[in-house]
Amino acid sequence: MNMKGMDLYSFLLWHEDMGQELYKLMTRLNEMSLNETRSEPWVASAYYAISINRLSKAVIFAMRGSSYMGMKMPEGLIAKAHVFMKLKKYQEAVECFREVMSRNPERLEPHRGIVDCYMATARGREAMTVAIGAMKSVGQSPRVFNLCATALKKDPLTVSKAKAYLERALEIDNGFLPAIFNLVDIHESDGKYNEGIQLLKSYIDARVSPSKLHVRLAGLLSRNGMDDSAADQYAIALKLDPSNKEAREGLNRLDPTSVRANESSYELAGEDMDLEDEDEDEVNTDFGADHGDSELDASIWEDFALTETR
Repeated sequence: MNMKGMDLYSFLLWHEDMGQELYKLMTRLNEMSLNETRSEPWVASAYYAISINRLSKAVIFAMRGSSYMGMKMPEGLIAKAHVFMKLKKYQEAVECFREVMSRNPERLEPHRGIVDCYMATARGREAMTVAIGAMKSVGQSPRVFNLCATALKKDPLTVSKAKAYLERALEIDNGFLPAIFNLVDIHESDGKYNEGIQLLKSYIDARVSPSKLHVRLAGLLSRNGMDDSAADQYAIALKLDPSNKEAREGLNRLDPTSVRANESSYELAGEDMDLEDEDEDEVNTDFGADHGDSELDASIWEDFALTETR
């Protein structure tokens, strides 16, 4: 297997919550890079550590993956930014994203990362500026239109513009799930649950990834007091994709004794480990610290027992 591009692939697996595949990729990359000189295994390890909430390990892995032979590595910087976001250190995340943006302005991910950071810290106007800037740097596409809508949808004064961007995205790709879900968010914010439910139902039959649509529909049905129908939608999602953790948790939440939830249980990589949420204040995020290689090599995998999915 060629390592080139595997750091980006590990991001995509993490972003799609494909923990089993991410674990397998991480293991394979580490087997191929025994001298620990490549950045790709570190990036994959960082995303896997994030996925199982081992943030102190993710810090170390992202640090090692963000530089190679004295050069800054974009995928490692993006991984580092996502670690900061998990720790709610948004300004530090923005700095990482901006460094990537300065080198690769045509990439959407740093623009999207900064928008997400600004939205998380109630800096909506700055988020709008970055999103509109992405249209100039990246070009017009469903993903960019959706990013603009994400920055605009929270403000009642600009929500109509958000809808217009989403309509443009769906005109280009009528099955673009992020745009569909953003439209549902707008309906939900307006208290128009029925409109959101009907919108999701209209898309379910023709979608390539219908499991996500069923999960989203289940959430809306549950919030509208229709728990039985919500449970049915979660069960359908699990039948279509047994690895859908959100569907399994949703079904268990509605009916902890549900036979359907137990029979559909799917063990993701690392879920059987004894994990505790790490205290954000206790995670050392000093990426500039001088860690000697011997120190890292001796301790980096300590207490990081990786268990392959059955």
